[in-house]
Amino acid sequence: MLSEVVEALPQNITAVVSDGQVSIRNAVASTLPGTPHQLCHDHYYKEAFKPIIEADRHAKKELKKLVRGVRPIERTVADKQDPVSEVVSCKDSRQ
Repeated sequence: MLSEVVEALPQNITAVVSDGQVSIRNAVASTLPGTPHQLCHDHYYKEAFKPIIEADRHAKKELKKLVRGVRPIERTVADKQDPVSEVVSCKDSRQ
């Protein structure tokens, strides 16, 4: 299919940019030997940042575990006249 495109174009193809799919790489290598072929920047960065995204996802999950117990405290304090003093007094009574 790529050879049909090459034949139909009035000018030579000087470079190719793709998402790096193996079938596209193979087609470019066989149809346009010696033509520079690089990854699209968006796809390149997406692959490069995968480890960072995964670490961030893990950190977010761990952070949610830590703050999960805060919401029930907020609900109990929400209807109080002076929520700050209630929280402080509850905290002091536990000690």
